[in-house]
Amino acid sequence: MGSTPDDFLESDNLLGANCRQKISGKGLGNLPSFSNSDGTNIESQNDAPQLAAIDLGSNSFHLLIAQENQGRVVVVDKYKEMVRLGEGLINGGRLNSEIKDRALLCLTRIAQRIRPIASENLRIVGTNTLRQLSSNSAFVTQAEEILGHPIEIISGREEARLIYLGVCQDLGDNTVQRLVIDIGGGSTELIVGHSFSPTTLESLHMGCVSMSRKHFKSKEKLSLAFRNAIDDALIELEPVAQLYLASGWDQVIGASGTINSVVSVQKALGLGTQISLVTLSHIQKAIIDLGTIKELPGLPEERRAVFAGGISILIAIFKTFNLESMEASQSALREGVIYDLLGRKQNSDIRNQTVKDLAARFGIDQ
Repeated sequence: MGSTPDDFLESDNLLGANCRQKISGKGLGNLPSFSNSDGTNIESQNDAPQLAAIDLGSNSFHLLIAQENQGRVVVVDKYKEMVRLGEGLINGGRLNSEIKDRALLCLTRIAQRIRPIASENLRIVGTNTLRQLSSNSAFVTQAEEILGHPIEIISGREEARLIYLGVCQDLGDNTVQRLVIDIGGGSTELIVGHSFSPTTLESLHMGCVSMSRKHFKSKEKLSLAFRNAIDDALIELEPVAQLYLASGWDQVIGASGTINSVVSVQKALGLGTQISLVTLSHIQKAIIDLGTIKELPGLPEERRAVFAGGISILIAIFKTFNLESMEASQSALREGVIYDLLGRKQNSDIRNQTVKDLAARFGIDQ
């Protein structure tokens, strides 16, 4: 089901710097845009505070440090490590020791980079795998001790909202109705929105790590594995299909690792950068013909273990929503967190005001 006013009101986390509100006399769409998007380190050039976002995903851990400089948000530092936290989930909502140790070691490296950041300028968010951990798991407590800051385990819809915010800031403000798709390690976010305002948000319990782990770890033929994985994804998408199809869109944007890896493979195969069902089918056939994903041109080595599951989900999405094409965005959750932090700093009561506005709009008692 799509989100309702109650979904927005049930969690303080879901409504940060809402795009409809005014911030210092400007809409959130007029916040500074990112520069230095290639992620190379640069020296801090002014006295503006540095903002940091840490995304503890099911596949990768990401750190983004940025600073406002002359009307733009400049990347100061960017770090990513493939931890594959989702692979470590075992019965009872626990992490196996190998993956747990790998993740904590990664956080030790991240902790060194965030030492200069003031706590009010830092937000650490955990996504699908952390949502599935048992309350008895010691991982989050250990991670917080290493980082020296609390970890916020966000809901799927808060994750979707932040992804949409990051993607929209990357593309710029306009009146286009967008469908934004982000295939993560353990979940897939689907967001329809107009300009900077998301209207329908969903987080589905399938991702490139979980799908690859379920269907591509055995010795069965790749053709059969793809068929089963795509069917699995189609079943997961079916309950929300009509809701999204009724919303409609003018533009389709994909974010995060699976989509950007598809673009990289398409370039290597001479298929261009525009993703379509034709190009995805071409990649699927190439993997089956090769008999292995390791020799697929253009695929980064660190994506090999999770790419088949990710592309299976993407094929199912194209089929479910009858998509013709998709463009890739370089921004996603972490950029959305930075803009959310920036919006809160410019207007500290904007989250409460947004809740009040939604309550008034839908006639809900506060």
